[in-house]
Amino acid sequence: SNMRHIEFWGAGFGEGLVTNASGPIAVMFEGLLPNFPPALPPGPPVGEVRFEDLPRPDPYGTQIPVGHAMEWLINGVAFHPFHLHVSPFQIWNVTGQKDHWTRVGDWQDTIVLPKSKCIRPDIPCLDAADVRLPAGYTVIRFWTDKFPGPYISHCHLLTHEDEGMMLWVNVSGDPGTAPLQAQQLDPTCYTSYLEGWGF
Repeated sequence: SNMRHIEFWGAGFGEGLVTNASGPIAVMFEGLLPNFPPALPPGPPVGEVRFEDLPRPDPYGTQIPVGHAMEWLINGVAFHPFHLHVSPFQIWNVTGQKDHWTRVGDWQDTIVLPKSKCIRPDIPCLDAADVRLPAGYTVIRFWTDKFPGPYISHCHLLTHEDEGMMLWVNVSGDPGTAPLQAQQLDPTCYTSYLEGWGF
C-alpha cells in the first residue's frame, strides 16, 4: 500500500492499549486510519519495538517501490517533530488551529504543529503538555524519488530518537528511477540543460 499511518507514542494512548511496548516508540499501520484514536485500529501495529539497540528491527511495513507517490498520516505532531530522511514531503492536511509558519502545500523535511491538537472548543489550547487534548496529526505526501534503500523517520527531539522513537521503510527498485507521472504531466520534468543529466 502507498498509504501508511504513523503513530508517535511517548507515554499515553498507544502503550498498554494497542501495544505492550513502552514509549518513546514509533509504530506504523498499513493504510490510513482516520478514526484512530479514539477508535482502536483493526490490528496490531508494525514495529512494536524501541528502535535503539542492535539488531536493527525489520522494515516497518511492506516494501515500497522507488518512483512512487506515498501518503502518510502522522499522529503525534503536536508534541513530536516528525522528520523524514532522503525525501522532502508536502503537507497535505493539518488538524486543529493553523499557525503562521506552516501551510498546506508547503514542502518540508521536518514538521511540528503545536496547535494541531487544538480541536476542542470547550478546552482552551494552553500547551503541549495538556493530556486532555489529542496528539494532533498531519497528512503528508512524498515521492520515493530516484533513491532506493532505507528511508528513516524519527522524532526530532533527539532524546526521543535516541530512546527509540524511530522507524524505517525499505524502498526497492533501480537507482535513478523517477516518477512516471511527473514526465507524463510535464515532458521536461527531470531534464537539465547539462548534457547527460535528467531523462
